Amino acid sequence: MKQILSVVALLSLVAAGAFAADLSVEAQFNITGKDAVKSFLTVKGPGASVVKDSVDPKKVDVVGAASLNKGTEVWNTYRADAAKAATLPLGIQNLVKYGVSNEAQYKADKLQATKAADGVITIQFIHRGNALKIVTDKKGQLDVEKGLQFKRVLGYIAGEGPQVLSTDFAPSGTIADVDYAKVWDEKIAAGKDVGGKAKTSAVLPDVSPSKTPYTGVAQFTLVGDILTIKADFTTKK
Repeated sequence: MKQILSVVALLSLVAAGAFAADLSVEAQFNITGKDAVKSFLTVKGPGASVVKDSVDPKKVDVVGAASLNKGTEVWNTYRADAAKAATLPLGIQNLVKYGVSNEAQYKADKLQATKAADGVITIQFIHRGNALKIVTDKKGQLDVEKGLQFKRVLGYIAGEGPQVLSTDFAPSGTIADVDYAKVWDEKIAAGKDVGGKAKTSAVLPDVSPSKTPYTGVAQFTLVGDILTIKADFTTKK
């Protein structure tokens, strides 16, 4: 009997190891940016980790780094490989950082999230001149390697901003009147010069360029204005 229990215990350990994540992340926040100090970001990996880091109350009104316990810095240590290639698509790697962002950042990026009657969650925002879009399946899940993720260069940002965008997508050239219908309209041509510092791109798949990207499925839930993201990632060999 003891031998049987030992074998069962050993198999359990092997199974647990087989499915062990190389990187785990969880973020929760109000998509309007309200109550930012109640938001959080958890990152667990082989190096630095942080559990339920939130926004520094002293920085709630400042665009830029606002985490209380350096959650942004911890997350950034996993965002690129040795060759400095992004290990995750730009959309999700930037989205989770809203868990440690202040209200000003949400407005600066015009973050939007909606849930359709069939359960599909659509998220879009514009960060540092790049429009990013994530569309989950009906269960709120996103395969970060194969799921619906898109990006488009709209302009640029100098320092902490504000962003300067092509008038093809925002008549004023600012985030204030950006039109997401135009942003994702593939009929609008690429190559428009923006202030001599950037050129617009076509709508492109948002994928990791790394040879060893993180793979896995992220679970999204949207209840009212509260968005939660949870994922366990493994490194593709």
